[in-house]
Amino acid sequence: YVRDVRGRPGVWFYSLDCDQPLACAIARRFFHLNYRDADMACGVDGGGWRDFSSRCRDEAASARLKWRPSPAATAAVAGSLDFFLVERYRLFAHDGGRGRLFSGVVAHDPYLISSVEVGELAVDELFLSNRLPVPEAGPVRAVASCGVQVRILGVNPIT
Repeated sequence: YVRDVRGRPGVWFYSLDCDQPLACAIARRFFHLNYRDADMACGVDGGGWRDFSSRCRDEAASARLKWRPSPAATAAVAGSLDFFLVERYRLFAHDGGRGRLFSGVVAHDPYLISSVEVGELAVDELFLSNRLPVPEAGPVRAVASCGVQVRILGVNPIT
């Protein structure tokens, strides 16, 4: 979660795993986002636990998460930590080839989110692959959403 030189809040994606090679290529080329082609899988057991795994095809980075959402999903309350975490309406990106920063407006309905019980969290390689230190403790807050339709309304150079 970042702000640009004008003070506009947004989100910076260090990496975005995706199992659709064409979508990865389009996102990298036209939106300058760090999409990584990955093998991904997600299953649900009888107790509602989701078992998610992702392994990037171009590098050794992988992640595995086991989690269970609460049954109730609600919109985040404005001003809350959940609202800060999920309601972002601007993204920032970088074109490494030209050394330029970009910004795009993001439009979507509010996310309906559920609290999450975390059973397993193996994400150290994701931090290391982005040259970030591995956190010493687990997440302060974990939420999940079934998703929303997101539109990116132009990605333009920041001047």
